[in-house]
Amino acid sequence: MTVRNRLVMSPMETMYGTPDGLPSERTRDYFAARAKGGVGLITVGATGIDHHHPETPGGLHLGTDAAVDAFHVSGGVIDRLVTGMVNSAADGDALNVGAAAAVKQVVDVPVIAVGRIHDPQRAEQILAEGRADFIAMGRPMLADADLPNKVASGRADRVRKCISCENCIDAMEQRFSVDCAVNPRTGKERALAAPRASRPKKVVVIGSGPAGMEAARVSAERGHHVTMFERNTRPAERCCGRRSCTPRTNRSCGGCATRSAGAR
Repeated sequence: MTVRNRLVMSPMETMYGTPDGLPSERTRDYFAARAKGGVGLITVGATGIDHHHPETPGGLHLGTDAAVDAFHVSGGVIDRLVTGMVNSAADGDALNVGAAAAVKQVVDVPVIAVGRIHDPQRAEQILAEGRADFIAMGRPMLADADLPNKVASGRADRVRKCISCENCIDAMEQRFSVDCAVNPRTGKERALAAPRASRPKKVVVIGSGPAGMEAARVSAERGHHVTMFERNTRPAERCCGRRSCTPRTNRSCGGCATRSAGAR
């Protein structure tokens, strides 16, 4: 098998599947957006081989076992909070690369490294040093499905970054479907699609907070001519009135970005 690059999307559960363990339309739209975004290989998440005992509600099922084609080296505990497997910003970066390098020395199939490798330059360095054959990114692909294409085209500075807030994990526990605090389209690729407008308009956006910035971005994406007004000297200085406000400390931050994505 030939892949177009060495960036792998980690197997993150979504709970988008049908009760029979099959991909739903929402599942297909979600993975199609990531494939279109340029990732080399997609792993589809927790999958079960026993249809009577699904891994998770809405999880996918496999019909048969498969041979080992690669090793995806992670670490942690499979419990309710996937302790240590989904890392916060405080845990550091590239947490499992040492383990991946050790596995690579004793196997003859590709090794995939994962664990908060969010920086494309760090990913390139790991590959160049021969410590892994592929780099897996999970949450960064939720935050920006176009991450691979942006990096490949020299626009890494335009990547919408994962902030490791773990909203995606909370969403599965609380709402039984994954979503993203910084990307309102995750899991809603069809519902929040932004086709080009047949008649471009002049759009004025007042305020450059998260909601205003997202409204301006979506309007421009649709082909409208956008003007933004902001009373402060720098855009997006405040979110919900507090500088310390993040999706982790104030849930309304993720909500305001989500609501604004419906702007047309």
